Amino acid sequence: MSNYIKQRTSVCNFIHSDSWVILSAIEQRIKDKIERIGTPLKDWDIQINYGIKTGFNDAFIITGEKRKELIEKDPKSEEIIRPILRGRDIKRYSYDFADLYLLFIPWHFPLHNDFSITGASEKSEKEFENQYSAVYNHLLEYKDQLSNRNKVETGIRYEWYALQRWGAQYWEDFYK
Repeated sequence: MSNYIKQRTSVCNFIHSDSWVILSAIEQRIKDKIERIGTPLKDWDIQINYGIKTGFNDAFIITGEKRKELIEKDPKSEEIIRPILRGRDIKRYSYDFADLYLLFIPWHFPLHNDFSITGASEKSEKEFENQYSAVYNHLLEYKDQLSNRNKVETGIRYEWYALQRWGAQYWEDFYK
């Protein structure tokens, strides 16, 4: 065992930083070079947002086949169906599109631009049912599960058919 340890031992220098990490000598040199010539993420001119929380993926994330079915029933459905990449679909320099789509339904949809609405709105639900009947009927199959989602996180009760968190401050970024 002592030969094994001697052959694989690496000395780590913890002097340079407030934090520490165990790396091989070559990894430590690479890390030092990146820190010396790179720009820290905090100094980049970007905004990193949380993303979307459905509260129940089985209802909101659909297959390409289901997407096609919903659009055939009601062509207007296409307006609120977006392609989605999950964390597991994103690779180092590429992505693998899994043919999955998100039903993008903000709180109070389709009256989500009416800021006078607070809490769950029956008026919004009726408009959603009338304007997007195929998607509404799809979500209706999951109404019990969707109605039981966590109210504690948001502090309000939004419509049962809406996403739990939909990026209210940056939702238009999803079009990019």
